[in-house]
Amino acid sequence: MRQWITRVIAVIAALVVFPIVRVYAVEAPSLSGNYLGFDAVTLWWSQVPQATYQIWYGPSDNQYAHAAAVGQGTSFTVQSLFRSTSYVFRVKALRDGQEAVSNAVWASVGASGRMPETAGTTVFQPSPSFTPVTSAQYQGNGAVSVWWSQVPGATGYQLWYGPTDNQYAHWVPLPASSMAYTVGELFRDTTYVFRVKAMVDSTWYVSNAVSVWVDWSGRAPVPGPMPQQVTLQPSYSASLWGRYMGGDAVSLWWNSVPDATYQIWYGPKDNPYAHNVVLDKNSTSFTVQALFANTSYVFSIKALVNGTVVAQSNWVSAWVDASGRPR
Repeated sequence: MRQWITRVIAVIAALVVFPIVRVYAVEAPSLSGNYLGFDAVTLWWSQVPQATYQIWYGPSDNQYAHAAAVGQGTSFTVQSLFRSTSYVFRVKALRDGQEAVSNAVWASVGASGRMPETAGTTVFQPSPSFTPVTSAQYQGNGAVSVWWSQVPGATGYQLWYGPTDNQYAHWVPLPASSMAYTVGELFRDTTYVFRVKAMVDSTWYVSNAVSVWVDWSGRAPVPGPMPQQVTLQPSYSASLWGRYMGGDAVSLWWNSVPDATYQIWYGPKDNPYAHNVVLDKNSTSFTVQALFANTSYVFSIKALVNGTVVAQSNWVSAWVDASGRPR
């Protein structure tokens, strides 16, 4: 009997000194992504307990060209992506020397991405915890309430918004204490896209995009003349982008049209052809200044070859706030 008790005690002591360790296989995270416009794609994925993560991505013909270790966060924004390029993204979960790879996510960067001739090493945001999470809700009568998660160490925020065809048309600077803001005077029957940027250590971190439909109760559009009809040649096309820069200035940029000179046409919504600027063949950007405060402007560009209009761009709208030129 004494020997049996001694053996039991020895087994229990061995289990205490050398406990049984079960190593569970790490599961693969589920990855999602969204192109934010310009040169940025935001990614988010399901959490894997006690895992750290790596993001692997590249163009479709070199899908593992770049990697970034992102700690234990579950979201990340990749920036400095080349224009007109399709990228593939994957996330690896690592734990106890094991790894598992997520599904692949494709995202196409549009013509507003980074130009190849000026691009260098891809820049990563050092911590995904700095990315705010944004939500929004339509309140009726042309107003949308936007709120976001507080970012540790943020020294300020910017709320960027606009219709789907010009998502960075307007922005509002906000103090570090802000976690919500209501945008008013939005046009009826229009889908708007909202994003929040957080400033941490002189770097901006961009949130997810939120789309909100403004119904019939929104602001009525200002009536104006129909844009002039132009017979276009099918071998030419022009696309225009714009952004309100604050004060009295709106920056515009467009794709190059072979052998073309350009005319920028702009004015308030009720008189879109009030002003024009003539530019030479090498121009693909221009900043319009001296715009009046509290006014909604529209912009378009015409491309001319040998004095003939061969392409007219889309129309871009921008609201100049109270910091514009006084009337």
